Amino acid sequence: MVTAKLHLADLVLVRGDGESLSEARQSVPRAFAGRPARRMTHLGTLMARILAEREGVAGHPIIYGTTYAETRSLEDYVDSFPSPSPLLFQGAIHPSAVQQVFVHRKLPIGAFFPLTGSTHLVATILETALRMAGEPVTVCGGEERGTWLLECGKASSEAFAWAFRLAPATDGAVATLKVDPDDATDGSIAHTGFFSALESRSPVRIPRPGGGSFRIEWR
Repeated sequence: MVTAKLHLADLVLVRGDGESLSEARQSVPRAFAGRPARRMTHLGTLMARILAEREGVAGHPIIYGTTYAETRSLEDYVDSFPSPSPLLFQGAIHPSAVQQVFVHRKLPIGAFFPLTGSTHLVATILETALRMAGEPVTVCGGEERGTWLLECGKASSEAFAWAFRLAPATDGAVATLKVDPDDATDGSIAHTGFFSALESRSPVRIPRPGGGSFRIEWR
């Protein structure tokens, strides 16, 4: 059974535009200081800032979405040929940003759903959350800005991360996520556009590929 309405709480957002990787590594929570921070990707540092000290995350389901993931690590890995770096390859895998947060601190995750995509990424994230039988779930996502991959149209032009909790209960809710089955308008919302809507707390409509749409309405 798919829940038709959930409540959004504990919204946290961070932008990383314009900061260098060394600056980003200096901004991570204290638990990552030193050697762990020196091994983190830019997107990993962004996710650490919004997830590492978040209450109620460990042991609970996490849904993570990104279109391009660790773009800079992938760029550096390709640039490292003909002597490819295993460390850069490890950092370039899709779920790396969230793994960097939880593996170092040896924190459990109840279930982990790493999702990727472009046109319908946001809709897929929300659809997955709705199908969690109404249990509280942490939903998060992020991107890091590319360099030469951006010039090829294969990277994000913005660096950011976001997270919130979706649950049936209204405790601490700042918005409501609803399904409108009668809204059959085609279209999609880009990941950057979704982040901007969260940042400005603007009402947002996300078309569902199977018909209807999601709506986030702020309180």
